[in-house]
Amino acid sequence: MVGTRAGASSSGSGDSTHQMEARINQLENMNTRLLNLLENNQANKDTDDEGNFIKVKFEDWIAYMEKLLDMVNCPTNLRVKLASFYLDGQADMWWKTVKNIAQRPDFTWDKFLEKLRERFYPPALQTKKECEFLTLRQGKMSIVEYTAKFVEYPDSHLT
Repeated sequence: MVGTRAGASSSGSGDSTHQMEARINQLENMNTRLLNLLENNQANKDTDDEGNFIKVKFEDWIAYMEKLLDMVNCPTNLRVKLASFYLDGQADMWWKTVKNIAQRPDFTWDKFLEKLRERFYPPALQTKKECEFLTLRQGKMSIVEYTAKFVEYPDSHLT
């Protein structure tokens, strides 16, 4: 009886692994489609290219730093210090003028990101980009509708 349960568990685990792989593939496909849609929409719009560049570069830098800090198991209290070492150009000059705030005990990684966003990706630009994203369309559906439909019926995209 114990052998039967283990066998059932392992075949269930195989099914679960297969389902998880299928779900990951679905999410990757949806991500690719959304990125393509964003790229196509931006190509068709005459928008603030500098704002787009800043957002992409900024978010890429944050993602890279978080991945790096996680990979080296950087302690929470040293994340700002290590990440600030990687700032360059205008960001490095800005940091030199405000780094004294990092000495406060309540200045966390999240606070650091908040201050960076305030300076290099201001709320007005964020709001503008969010509005542009929310008005994108996939066929006759908005991005929000398209995403909701995809998540609601994920298995229909497997075939």
